[in-house]
Amino acid sequence: MGKNNLPITEHICGKRIEDNFGMYSIFCKTGTYCSFGNEQISNQLHYHNSYELCVILSGYGKYIYNDKIYELAPGDLIIADPGVKHEIQGIASNKELLLIYFFINIKVNSISLTTSQNDKLINNFLCGHKPIVKHKEQLFAYLGFVADYNSISISKGSNYGTYQAIKNLILESLLCLSNHNSANASFTEQSTLEQALDYIDAKLHTKLSVESIAKYCCTSKRNLEYLFKNHLSKTIIGYINEKKIELACHYLSMYYSISDTSALIGISDCAQFSRLFKKYKGVSPKKYQEQYSSIDTILGRRL
Repeated sequence: MGKNNLPITEHICGKRIEDNFGMYSIFCKTGTYCSFGNEQISNQLHYHNSYELCVILSGYGKYIYNDKIYELAPGDLIIADPGVKHEIQGIASNKELLLIYFFINIKVNSISLTTSQNDKLINNFLCGHKPIVKHKEQLFAYLGFVADYNSISISKGSNYGTYQAIKNLILESLLCLSNHNSANASFTEQSTLEQALDYIDAKLHTKLSVESIAKYCCTSKRNLEYLFKNHLSKTIIGYINEKKIELACHYLSMYYSISDTSALIGISDCAQFSRLFKKYKGVSPKKYQEQYSSIDTILGRRL
């Protein structure tokens, strides 16, 4: 542990995490601890070609993301999407903002592979997530574990425990940030609507129908339509299309071709995909991708 009993350990810095869960692979590089305050008030507006995840350990400040300003406090979890400008600001006081950051890349593998629980978690994150969540101090436990693990002489030279702790910290962070949190779905009895939402999330890469969803949930199409209208104020098809387009935006921002993107969200007809995309985003997939292609990619952190 570091100063003021914070879970600060250099053993976590500079580590690389790679894991293949089936449908998705994740690649992560741990940065280091950064402080913002009297000596360095901010890191200026910048962006990356990967996700940047930050855990706020102590102090207070502001997070500027996509032209919005969020207050920062200990235990907050923030993320910046690829290509999106963001800035972290500290406060010129004795309450220096301290954080640790991670760079994350997510790769799509063969869509025919069996979907694992971690695949489902990552898919939920890609389908929609928040830029900040508050009061996630439980994540400090992973950093504390790494500090304790590396302080025991018998474990020195072994990176297994450190590797697993960092990987679990990343996965739980993605879970916390996701709009649709279903981590305990396989361990609890779900409502019909929850079952339907989970099924849609897991099958976004396929051609979905109301009939197949109703059959999976052991209910009628009429009842399922009622649940979506009553709880979400949307039709089932409308909800599916929104989720598919959100996922398509991710693939396009990662420079997948339009035809590959269309196939990855379960639409075999590129023309149909382009019409649907423009309906929801107001621009064509090609125009949307050009907005990212025009930005010079930046590797690593620029403070």
